[in-house]
Amino acid sequence: MKNNTCEITVIRHGQTTANKVGTLQGQLDTQLDDLGLLQADAVANRLKNYHFDIAYSSDLSRTMVTAKKIVAFHPNLELNPTLELREWNLGIFQGQSINELKISNPDFFNLLKKVLLEHLLNVMSKLFRLIRWKFVKNVDIH
Repeated sequence: MKNNTCEITVIRHGQTTANKVGTLQGQLDTQLDDLGLLQADAVANRLKNYHFDIAYSSDLSRTMVTAKKIVAFHPNLELNPTLELREWNLGIFQGQSINELKISNPDFFNLLKKVLLEHLLNVMSKLFRLIRWKFVKNVDIH
């Protein structure tokens, strides 16, 4: 019987200074800090014996550095950076302290907490569409 399953591995980028101090990043292009680089190395090492058919990443630096470290163990795997997997654009709230936002704009902060799950589901939906597009594009129909 043919195996019709698909396994998806989702990796979060390593720590940034903004993560550490509680800054809302959104689409700010922040860099991994020293711990984040160690985390990226550790996850890459952990996944070095996994088989991957496709690799996608947000085009932001923190995700690309993490993804490149993983893909380095898989020489035949192409990394596909895409805007579609970027974090949510938080507009004027990008770069603000989470704790300050709780105080200065509690209504927005509570709304943000509610919609984060919706955003995660939206990103996963985009990922599934990318995978489906890649699969259909590479299927040879006779």
